[in-house]
Amino acid sequence: MGAREFQWSADLLDIKQVIKDPITCAWGTFCPCVLFGRNVNRITDGQTSFMKGCLTEFAMGGCLCWCCCLPFYAAPFREQLRRKKNLPMDPYSDLHTHMFCHPCALCQEERILDATESSAMSAPTHPVINRHPPETAIHVEELKKTLNEKMTRNNSF
Repeated sequence: MGAREFQWSADLLDIKQVIKDPITCAWGTFCPCVLFGRNVNRITDGQTSFMKGCLTEFAMGGCLCWCCCLPFYAAPFREQLRRKKNLPMDPYSDLHTHMFCHPCALCQEERILDATESSAMSAPTHPVINRHPPETAIHVEELKKTLNEKMTRNNSF
């Protein structure tokens, strides 16, 4: 039995997503290099830095002309995302999706990353910090003792 194939959380040209998620749509439309850098960093689990993805997209003309070289750079990352999340090649090939509507592809990738990461989070997403080292605990106990003594003196009058 094969692995279950999931679906994209929204269609590539889903206009309703502009209303639901205007921030992502704005980044994808007006500064796609930032959204691309963020997506690539998340797709590669940090192996490709945000800055490298962002600057590479920008250097390839991502904020001005995304139909020339950029799709050839972006398509392998979309393919990696599809394989990682078991998504279909829909509605077009990865290359054609980025070639014909790069900003829409970025927004769709961002939405699927958000949807799958938020549903998979069961552990903290940040390091757990021990906020009570022994010396702090001793200090807190001393403060409690001093406060109790003051309250006892005030109540006795």
